[in-house]
Amino acid sequence: MWSEHYNGPGNGPEHPEEALAAFALNALDDAEFQAVFHHVVKCLHCQEVLLGFQEASARLTGSAPEVSLPVGMKSRVLAAAVGREEVTLEPALPPADARWSMKRLRRWLAPAAVGALSVLLAVSVGVMVVQQREIGQLSAAYESVQERPPASTIGATASVRGGTVIPSGGSAVSVSDDASEMDAETVDLVKQEMAEMVEASVMSAQPETEKMPMSSPMGTEPEAKGVLMVEPSGRRGMLMVSGMPADSYQIWLVRDGRQVLVDRIVVNDDDGAGVKELELDESIFHFHQVALTPDERHGPTNPTGEQFLTALIRH
Repeated sequence: MWSEHYNGPGNGPEHPEEALAAFALNALDDAEFQAVFHHVVKCLHCQEVLLGFQEASARLTGSAPEVSLPVGMKSRVLAAAVGREEVTLEPALPPADARWSMKRLRRWLAPAAVGALSVLLAVSVGVMVVQQREIGQLSAAYESVQERPPASTIGATASVRGGTVIPSGGSAVSVSDDASEMDAETVDLVKQEMAEMVEASVMSAQPETEKMPMSSPMGTEPEAKGVLMVEPSGRRGMLMVSGMPADSYQIWLVRDGRQVLVDRIVVNDDDGAGVKELELDESIFHFHQVALTPDERHGPTNPTGEQFLTALIRH
């Protein structure tokens, strides 16, 4: 087995390159995923290899024709996956009467990470020395999140008046009552979040990545901070926040006095941290500001439309 504490080429066991392709495709089982993740978050070489696999995967995915799945296939595959995972992982997990949950899974993966969000935020203002060494500390920020982040619909618009957002559109959330499907989706969601942490570390290390620090516009939330990292194309980015009150927040892009709702980010109770990968049809650089506001649907404790964090978008 490769070392979780590998420091560089020629200074430890070989890299798990045979597993990185499957990691990039999210094709590993939970035990394999955890082992590879523990190594990758500490190894610059494997992060570079993983980035190459992810880019290749994206190209292949983009060239494939869209095909609709047969009716019922998703539920059957998910149910089968849950059954296999329960058999494979039974020795390493608590007794079978404890159900899979977001909290338990995050606790299980948390030893690889305890707070690297602050490191990524520091990178955005120039402190880059310790970023790669401590990137594996992010997953503890998600330990108390108990539900899947809501889906959102890109394209809802709003007016901007005196620093507040007046939304005029919303989004629908689909809820499944099938317990086995929800459990399988929970496992997949945690895997996705772990992969996003690795992608965030890789993205932050790229010199061409634009990093935009976010802060409270009125100084009412001095502990709240964030960073929006954007690829050169402007169509893919990573938003990371910390020190925020626990809630769900809407992510808005501002242009010519109008805002576009692009997604939502969920912040947990422990340290107010959250991460969200953004993929847009239009370049982020076509807008001049990004803003976070409390999500109306979750009954925010703060005034509706209040901008918690904002940043000017550099062109």
